[in-house]
Amino acid sequence: YQDKLQVQSDYWEKLKVEIEAVRSRGYENTDIVNMSETYFKMADETVSAAENYSEKIARKIRTIEILSALDMLCLVILVIMQTLMAVQNKLLEQRAYTDSHTGLSNKSACEKILNNKEIIDEPTACIMFDLNNLKTVNDTMGHSAGDQLIMNFARLLRSVIPEEDFVGRYGGDEFMA
Repeated sequence: YQDKLQVQSDYWEKLKVEIEAVRSRGYENTDIVNMSETYFKMADETVSAAENYSEKIARKIRTIEILSALDMLCLVILVIMQTLMAVQNKLLEQRAYTDSHTGLSNKSACEKILNNKEIIDEPTACIMFDLNNLKTVNDTMGHSAGDQLIMNFARLLRSVIPEEDFVGRYGGDEFMA
């Protein structure tokens, strides 16, 4: 494109000389018509070369824009996936430390809190509860009655122990606060 522009510029200088000759001597003995035709042909070729160059650059820019958009889409997908994984991990962790029957912390959570010296860093009271005669209730009234007794005790315990204090189900009929 630059080369064509330079050739056209050089030719324009020659054409100007020919135009001056026409003005001073007239059309006879000049090549003004042929030179004009050649100049306009060169101008068309230069414009065509400039358009082709511009289209080539525009294609590259469009390609970069598309790749950038795809890159951003991939980043958004990665952020969404990371968020979903974090939520899933949180739910799995919650499930791993929650007793599904009562909704209280389970034995693993009870042991974790008892063994973590960073959590218990000052004098702390720990009360263990054991429901007496649960086996008798299960044997005479059925396991659903025993389950109901466990759930009712868990609700009662959680309602009387302040929310910021720990309450958990340590085992079958054993609870900890």
